[in-house]
Amino acid sequence: MAHTDFRTNDRRSLAISDDLRRGNIAAIARALLLEGPLARAELAQKLSLTRATVTRAAAQLIDVGLVREGEARRATSGRPMVPLELDGSRRVVIAVHLGAVELRAGIIDIEGRIITHDVLRYEGTSPAAVSMLVRRAVAGLTEGMSPQMTILGMGATIGGWVDPHSQTIIRFDPLGWRDVNFVDAIPDLGYPRWFDQIVRGIAVAESLFGVARGHQDFVVLWSGHILGSASVWGGSVQRGVRGGAGMIDHLPTGRDHPSCVCGQSGCLGMVATDQAILDAARAGGIPNGGVDSLRSLFRESGEDARLSALIRERAADFGRAARVIAQLRAPELFVIAGLITTHSEYEREFRRALHTGAGVAADVEVRRSEFGGLATIEASAALVIDDYYRDPMAFEASSV
Repeated sequence: MAHTDFRTNDRRSLAISDDLRRGNIAAIARALLLEGPLARAELAQKLSLTRATVTRAAAQLIDVGLVREGEARRATSGRPMVPLELDGSRRVVIAVHLGAVELRAGIIDIEGRIITHDVLRYEGTSPAAVSMLVRRAVAGLTEGMSPQMTILGMGATIGGWVDPHSQTIIRFDPLGWRDVNFVDAIPDLGYPRWFDQIVRGIAVAESLFGVARGHQDFVVLWSGHILGSASVWGGSVQRGVRGGAGMIDHLPTGRDHPSCVCGQSGCLGMVATDQAILDAARAGGIPNGGVDSLRSLFRESGEDARLSALIRERAADFGRAARVIAQLRAPELFVIAGLITTHSEYEREFRRALHTGAGVAADVEVRRSEFGGLATIEASAALVIDDYYRDPMAFEASSV
């Protein structure tokens, strides 16, 4: 694998013969990731493969050290079944997320377990200054890393409007970036690099290790410093023209709000970001002390009835906006993510607003992400990990 180009985790069709063999190996590895230890006979049935095919593919995964045999378990009849299980702790990914005010970085193994992570405040917000901070963060994380671990690559994410195919951050307002090439912000440290918008990364992470595991058709809704969504159809993340899919700032909330820059009123982006909620809280005299973030607002005023009422109101705004997406997309599932969704009042009110009335929206399942404050690190790593499970033998060959 070359170290000069960023990667995207688009599906690529596998050819015949050797590629078919690698496809079977990939299917087995992904099944073990998503569903846990499975015996060869169970894998053959689940994947519609012959037992001989599974046995040959599993032997290769065992040879490279990705899979091991577990303890035999008693079968209902015949010989005991020996489950196969992943052993992914020695294969790791570097994850980097460029946030609004800080950089988050971590090392994660290919089963989604975070080994270590760090948070660094920006010292400057130019691409060159951020690039230097990334170097420092990665050096600190890898310094004490076990020599038995293999770094497969580095996944990087950022908010805003991102086109991973042209490697361009078209717009990210918190840093004042316009048409920034990502190679100017993420240095080449000798590892293959992947890059995408943060909410799309969260969608990939949710499908691999999160609450959307096993779902092929779902939508992630993110509320933080920025708003965003990511749609997964048939197991693939949709990016749209120039990576523009998923912008939800101007979805209607069904209520009159302050006028938006687009000239309309009632836009979701005017009321649902962390900053909009902070501003509304201050205007209502809610903070008990000085607060500069949603986290500190929750810490200082978490029991305030006025804050709970505000959260319910904004959750309902988001739920009504999500009804528009539900009518257009009819997904199996909405995954709601972001710090505000952890408030005890949020999920219930979002669900109520989404499910009010007739139509397909009334049937869409809602789950809250369980990644918490580590969502951005999981998301960045997932870009690499997803590609790994699409063709593990290609990665294994390049790491020899």
